[in-house]
Amino acid sequence: MLLEIIKKEFHSNIITARFMVGFTICLVLISASTYVTIQDYSRRLNDYNVAVREHRDEALRTNTYSELHPTVDRKPNQMSIFSQGLDKRLVNSFKVYTSAVPAIYDGQKYGGYNPFLAMFPSIDLTFIFQVVLSLLALLFAYDAISGEQEDGTLKLMMSNPIPRSSILLGKYLSALLSMFPPIAVSVIIALLMITFSGKVSLTASDFVRMLLIVMASLLYVSLFYLVGLLISTKTRRSATSLMLTMFVWVFLILIYPNAGGFLADQVIRAEPGTEQYTQMQELWSEFKSERDRYEKKVVPEHEASGFSGIMSISNMRYMVYHLMDIKSASSIEPESAIDALRQFYGYVEPLRISTADRAWWIRKRVLDETYGRKQRLTMNILRLSPAAIYQNASSVLSGTDLGSVQRFMDQTREYRQSFIRYLYNQGAFSSTYWFKYDEGETSAKASKLDLSGVPVFYQRDEDIASSLSRGATDMILLVILNVLFLILSHTLFVRQEVR
Repeated sequence: MLLEIIKKEFHSNIITARFMVGFTICLVLISASTYVTIQDYSRRLNDYNVAVREHRDEALRTNTYSELHPTVDRKPNQMSIFSQGLDKRLVNSFKVYTSAVPAIYDGQKYGGYNPFLAMFPSIDLTFIFQVVLSLLALLFAYDAISGEQEDGTLKLMMSNPIPRSSILLGKYLSALLSMFPPIAVSVIIALLMITFSGKVSLTASDFVRMLLIVMASLLYVSLFYLVGLLISTKTRRSATSLMLTMFVWVFLILIYPNAGGFLADQVIRAEPGTEQYTQMQELWSEFKSERDRYEKKVVPEHEASGFSGIMSISNMRYMVYHLMDIKSASSIEPESAIDALRQFYGYVEPLRISTADRAWWIRKRVLDETYGRKQRLTMNILRLSPAAIYQNASSVLSGTDLGSVQRFMDQTREYRQSFIRYLYNQGAFSSTYWFKYDEGETSAKASKLDLSGVPVFYQRDEDIASSLSRGATDMILLVILNVLFLILSHTLFVRQEVR
C-alpha cells in the first residue's frame, strides 16, 4: 500500500505546473551561473598565477636579506564553482616578515576586485538550490494535507484501511523522489559544462565533495518539505497554508540569515582592549631599548650610502604593532663598522623574532576573544535557519568557508617559520648581505646575493575526512531537524480530525 501511495503522489507531483516551472527555472539558472562561475574562477586562477610569478621575481630581485619579504598567495578553490562561500571575498595575499606573525587581517587582494559586487551574494549552484528548491519543496507541501482535506480526497482515502502513518510517509517519500531529478540533473549539467570548458580539472576528491553536497542538498530540501507539511497538517485551508509557508520561506531564506550578523553585533560590541595593545607596545619598547643599548655598545659611528631607519607599523583595531629596521647601503664608512654591524644584527634580529612571537600570542588571544567570538556567535545564531545551516555545510564541504581560510593562515605561519630557518641556515643575520649590497654592474655580477634557495610556499588542501568532520555538526543538525519535523507532522496528522 505504501508503494502505491508513493507512485500516486510522485506522478501527481511531476505532472504539475509548479514542478515543470521550478525544474525549468532551476536548470536555466544552474546553466547560466555555472558558466559565469567557471569564467570567474578562470580569471581568478590567472590572476593568481600572475601574482605568484610577480611576487617570486620581486623577491629574487632583492638586494639584501633585510629587504627580503616573500609574498604568500592563496590559490582560488575550484570547488568555488559550486559553492563560492568566502573564497573570493577574503584577502588572498600576505607579506611574510620576520618582525610579525601574519593574521587574516593583514592581507591584501591580488587581481581585479570590485568591492561593490562583493556586497551581493554569489549566485552559484548551492545558492540556487538554497532559494529555488526550498521554494519548490514548500509548493509541493503546502496543500499536501490541507488541499486534500479541503476537496474531500483525504476523507475518501481514510475510509480505506490505510494507516495514517503510511499516508504521511508516502507523501514525504514521493516528494523526495520528485525533488531528486532537479538536483541530479542540475549537478550533471554543471559537471558537463565544467568538463567541456577545459578550464577546470576536477579530481576524485572533488567528485566525493560534490556527492556530499548533493546529500546535504537533499536533507535541506527534505527539511523545507517537512516544514510545509507541518503547516499543511495544522491548517484547514490550502490558501491559509500557502500564505503561512510563503511567510516562513521569506523569513528563513531572506530575512533571518541577513539579520544574524546584526544580532551578533548587538550582543557583542567588544573591541580589542587597550590593555593588551599596551602590552604589545611594551614588548616592542623593551626590544627597542635593548636594540639601542646594544647598538651604542658595539657599533661605532658610521656613514652609509643608502637608506636606514626604524618603521613602526600599528593598527589598534586589529591589534597590529611591530617594529621593522630599514637598512640598506651600498657602502659603509669606516670599514671597521661592517664587522660591528654584523655582530649587532646577529644579536638583534633573533631578538626581534622572539619579540614578534611573544606579541603574536597576545594578539591571537585578543582577536579570538573579539572577532572570533563574534563570528562563532553569528554562526550559532544563524543555525536557527535551515538556509544558513545548508550554506555553511556546503561551503565547508567545498573548502570555501572561513575555516578553510584560517587553515591557509596556519600554513602561512608555518611558511614564516621555514623562511626564518632558511635565514638562520644562511647565516643571514650576521652576514654583510643583511644590510649591505654591492653597487655597480661589475661587482653585482661578481657577488650578487643568491636567493635561489628561498623556500617556496605550497598550499595544501584540506582532506575530505577533515572537511566532513568540520561539517558534521551542520549535517547532523539537518538530520535532527528532519526527524523532529517528521515526528511533529506525524503526531499532528494522527490526532487530526478529518472532516
